[in-house]
Amino acid sequence: MLSPLTDIIRAERDRTVPAYVSLPRYLGGLALAFLCLQIGTGILLMIYYRPSIAAAYLSTGVIIDEVNLGWLMRSVHRRGADLVLLLAAFHLVRIFFSRAYANPRQMTWVSGILLLLVIVAFDLTGVLLPWDQYAYWSTDLLKESLGSVPLLGHMLVTVLWGGADLGEAGLLRFYAFHIAVLPWVGLFVLAFHLFLVWRFGLKHPEGSTPRPGILFFPDFLLELFIAFLWTLGLLLSLAIIFPVPLGYEADPLAPLEIVQPRWYLVPLDRLLHVLSTPAVALLALVAFAAFLFLPMLDAGAEESARGKSLRLAVVLVVAAAWMLLGVRGYFF
Repeated sequence: MLSPLTDIIRAERDRTVPAYVSLPRYLGGLALAFLCLQIGTGILLMIYYRPSIAAAYLSTGVIIDEVNLGWLMRSVHRRGADLVLLLAAFHLVRIFFSRAYANPRQMTWVSGILLLLVIVAFDLTGVLLPWDQYAYWSTDLLKESLGSVPLLGHMLVTVLWGGADLGEAGLLRFYAFHIAVLPWVGLFVLAFHLFLVWRFGLKHPEGSTPRPGILFFPDFLLELFIAFLWTLGLLLSLAIIFPVPLGYEADPLAPLEIVQPRWYLVPLDRLLHVLSTPAVALLALVAFAAFLFLPMLDAGAEESARGKSLRLAVVLVVAAAWMLLGVRGYFF
């Protein structure tokens, strides 16, 4: 009766991964590990946070000043959000370069892109919660940008902000999306993504001589755990040396002179100074659709030298343009 279960356990015990040694191969596992850390620190912060205009700022101050190690917990949660986003983005870049989105892993790539979108939504909805000046006016800037997007803009503002003005309804909706809606959506997409990774395995690098794989447990997991400890040490160091500040309480009647959006939105904000909002929205939508449906656009059975060169050129051009716009947005 237990024979099928025994066979499954034995098969999982003997599961292997490609034996090539490369730091980037840990990026996906690290993103997952720190996403779990975000959930843990978020639950701890939720115990003390109060989602109302009257109490949001004060409860954040209590977390920083009165809760034991509350300031560190908040800093780890905020810096960890940036780290998860970076790890997930670099993981997708690695998949892009290695062409691991090719058949039969097309849906693995699609689910990964959707998961990155959920991570960005987590970050954007979490920015408003401290209810300080930066939280208020950066979210208000985002509202103006989204509201001017044709077709979907007004609907998004209505759903997330609850009206034209950012107030109690907007804060409650952002909090509800951050702790209730997005976790369930993210859990579903993540479970689907992990199932596909488990089903189809990791892609062996093209052009390399196949070698016997290493055991997933305990060899690969032990290496991943060591990489996690090193990265966790870096995150804790940044959280201690550069704790996340809390500005003045949000005042709708006292706008900030300079409002910088989140660092990954700075290039898009800079584009808004050059192009119209509909043009930027269309450009972003086309870029997103191109990456989402990349496995269908590049459906060749084998990699070619021309394809490698073209993919490298695309990444270099996009990265250079993004960095240039980001630098100009921050310093000019």
